[in-house]
Amino acid sequence: MSDLPAGWVTARVGDLIHLGPRSDCADDTVVGFVPLQRLGVTFRSRHTFEPRLWSEVKKGYTHIADGDVLLARITPSFENGKAGIVRGLPNGIGAGSTEYFVCRPIPGGVLPKYLLAHFKTPQFLIDGEQLMSGAVGQQRVPKQYVLDSELPLAPFNEQKRITDKLGAVLARVDACRERLDRVPGILKGFRRAVLAAATGGQLTEEWNATKGLPDWHEARLADLCLSITDGDHQPPPQVASGIPFITISAINDGSLRLEKASRFVSSSYFETMKAERRPQKGDILYSVTGSLGISALVDTDRPFVFQRHLAIFRPNAERIASRYLLYVLGSDNTREQATAMATGTAQLTIPLNGLRSLAIRVPPLNEQTEIVRRVEVLFAYADRLEALHVAARTHVANLTPSLLAMAFRGELVPQDPDDEPASELLERIRKARENSDGSAPTRESGRRSTIAHENEDSMPVTTQQSEPSLQSCILIVTAAKVEARAVLNVFAKQTGKQANSRIIGNKTYYDLGIHGAVPVVMLHQAVLKISSPDYAVFALRQAIQDLRPQAVIMCGLAFGLHPNKQELGDILIATQILHYESQPMAGLRFHQRLQGDRTACSERLVDRFLAGDLVWQGTQTHFGTVISGKLLANISGIRHWLLTNEPDAVGGDLDGSESYSAAHDAKVDWILVKAICALPDGKEVTSNLELAAKNAAEFVVHVLQLGGLGSSGQVSAPIAPEISQSAILSSILRIQGPLSPEALQSASGLEIDDFYDQLKDEELHGLLREQRTNTPTAARKLMALQ
Repeated sequence: MSDLPAGWVTARVGDLIHLGPRSDCADDTVVGFVPLQRLGVTFRSRHTFEPRLWSEVKKGYTHIADGDVLLARITPSFENGKAGIVRGLPNGIGAGSTEYFVCRPIPGGVLPKYLLAHFKTPQFLIDGEQLMSGAVGQQRVPKQYVLDSELPLAPFNEQKRITDKLGAVLARVDACRERLDRVPGILKGFRRAVLAAATGGQLTEEWNATKGLPDWHEARLADLCLSITDGDHQPPPQVASGIPFITISAINDGSLRLEKASRFVSSSYFETMKAERRPQKGDILYSVTGSLGISALVDTDRPFVFQRHLAIFRPNAERIASRYLLYVLGSDNTREQATAMATGTAQLTIPLNGLRSLAIRVPPLNEQTEIVRRVEVLFAYADRLEALHVAARTHVANLTPSLLAMAFRGELVPQDPDDEPASELLERIRKARENSDGSAPTRESGRRSTIAHENEDSMPVTTQQSEPSLQSCILIVTAAKVEARAVLNVFAKQTGKQANSRIIGNKTYYDLGIHGAVPVVMLHQAVLKISSPDYAVFALRQAIQDLRPQAVIMCGLAFGLHPNKQELGDILIATQILHYESQPMAGLRFHQRLQGDRTACSERLVDRFLAGDLVWQGTQTHFGTVISGKLLANISGIRHWLLTNEPDAVGGDLDGSESYSAAHDAKVDWILVKAICALPDGKEVTSNLELAAKNAAEFVVHVLQLGGLGSSGQVSAPIAPEISQSAILSSILRIQGPLSPEALQSASGLEIDDFYDQLKDEELHGLLREQRTNTPTAARKLMALQ
């Protein structure tokens, strides 16, 4: 590990823990019992426990205590990553499965969360699996493997920063995973709603009215099909190869899969079968036993044979289209009818006579064709979402290993040269072991003890550290008191503590903590603005010299230009700034002119804020040109002039043009993020300073928490692509599109367009636009059928 960060060492787990410590307390003490099934598999999982008396569990089980790290040692629990930190036991102690390794970190050496992260790394699990031994199904990891396992050990204070960052980022990963887990159910509901609308007449109701077609009528399936029968009731003679013999498994996903056949029959046997039992292209297969009501279209001319658990419909093409019948059989209404007539106890079976008597509503043939077309457009849309979902789940699954790898390479949080090197704490542990008998501390007397280890959320009280450096920070610049207060309040809420003021030279800076693995500092530059018109430029230049920031974010208030599209509190993110000036002119109140070229904001920062916007759940955002100058846009005539000269502008501010020049000249990445505090409303101007300042600060801290704003990009380069791609699904769930009943109700509005814009799928966008044009109220009516 020669490439470890400064202050790190490679350490052996056995040198950092006591393995399998014992506890003791009064027999009538209530303790917690944690069986193997109550231990989680993710980094943030929390176990549950059963209250027991100590006398019931002190023998025959593994002793545990709050702060211990549990690691399952038996297959498949070990390979699945079953490990966790003991928390919240009654009286701080308890017992658990004998299949645990109980690791009690030595105080001041390694944090429980840091050790747990090591146990979660793929390499630790893969190497351990290779060394398992024992009978099949009872294989276990050797104790010596755990003790000899080596981990990159960071300084103790840095361990705290790393585990805090892991907890914060993995919380977002877990949230994303939970949202993705809901997608299959949403898509299933969507497909069911489409079939209900299609076979109930709502999907083409208006289309039918414009064509003047006959009304729908009701008919029995027996009257719509040339034959309805099932497969051979006798097991057919099998051959090594030949014509496939399929079971229900070949249609389980709603499509015919002949490749799933595991048995075959001869051609001569196939020729002896009745014609109605020899499938033809266009027939429909339907499961009548076991998994009831699965239908699949025969879309091949290849011969095959099927078991009696499947029925086969041969539609009369003069009365019903094959694909329309397929969708009728797949609808909830038909499935409910068929299931209601099923007989049997151990295994329900739908009788053929029952199928033949099923009554369905039948439209004219040309309307059937239109229904099929529309259903397939909507199903194709659902299929594409399903493909996106699979890809997103893959990305999310890779996030945790990527984060753990970064953590143990020292790339997740910045190093602090003032931290005590890990080599010194290892030496201190070694000397402590030499001066003791090497035994593990125990828990006694049935009350909580704090001598066994530090709480994983605390810092060692004996180490006095100097204040961390503010160098290479992200610098947030505010110009008004309301902006500064909003930033301080929002960041304090995020970190749980107030910002520390720091004086460097003649400037006061506010340390807002570590966000996205980078220090964040605020400069409030409005103090002397009234005495020097160039104070903002000078203040920011001085701050850049003092702190050498990786990026500058101007955060605060702006005015809006589009009252029909914007609201108070909406957030503006500048992609470029255009300066304007106002000058007196004879006969007119003002004369305005644009000065200088457009100055583009940092492409890197714009990209980070765009990525953050994909998973933003808050106020509406607007990316574009921000016009900056001394004159508010609510003065008569100015807003009209601005929109005439710069129609693509999203808004304006008063001080961005002053601040950006200092960052631009120093070649520091910069961006302007402000929220609308004033918005024209007819002849009046409404305003809300506090709301706007808070919204801008909240969006900034949201993007900072995603990481990747450091100029090197090392902090989150491996993470950003996965987050960006998985964020597509998060945005889908936020925008909804036609995925939910609520969104189906408003499908004729803007949500669908926004949804497809997110997917960047022009072809699919066009298909749905055509669908909506033809049936403007069809999607709304789907809701009633949910």
